[in-house]
Amino acid sequence: MGKHLSQNFYVVVADDDPLYRRLWEKILSQLPNCQYKICANADEAEEALNKEMTTLLVCDVVMPGKNGFDLANESCKKYPWLQVVLTTGYEAKLSHFNLNDPKFHILYKPYRSTEDIVKWLNHLLAQEDPTLDAAEDSFSENDDFPAVMEWKL
Repeated sequence: MGKHLSQNFYVVVADDDPLYRRLWEKILSQLPNCQYKICANADEAEEALNKEMTTLLVCDVVMPGKNGFDLANESCKKYPWLQVVLTTGYEAKLSHFNLNDPKFHILYKPYRSTEDIVKWLNHLLAQEDPTLDAAEDSFSENDDFPAVMEWKL
């Protein structure tokens, strides 16, 4: 994890639920060298992505207006280095969406442990394998897209 301690990161979060926006603020404030913008919708997130060199996009799948899949797909085309975490309270049926070679993480709501999420994000931001110290029952590959990791943290 030493790599990320000396590097600055910028994270954009898009979630229409004020409770989860506050929770993400609490989580991200615990990450060293991390600046962030918490957004209520995809439009705000796109604006933030255009303003800052963003390392990670965290977005809710179901939001009014543009959904999280569309936001993630468009953002990854524009910013190929961008890492993406999609959050949802629903089972992710990825085959229902027009996804081209998806490479992202799905984090299921409700969250179990903000402490585990902080550790997990530290690994993601440092471009380390986030499964190394994660509990075996906390992650799995998506059935339709094995490059997509699903998380229950």
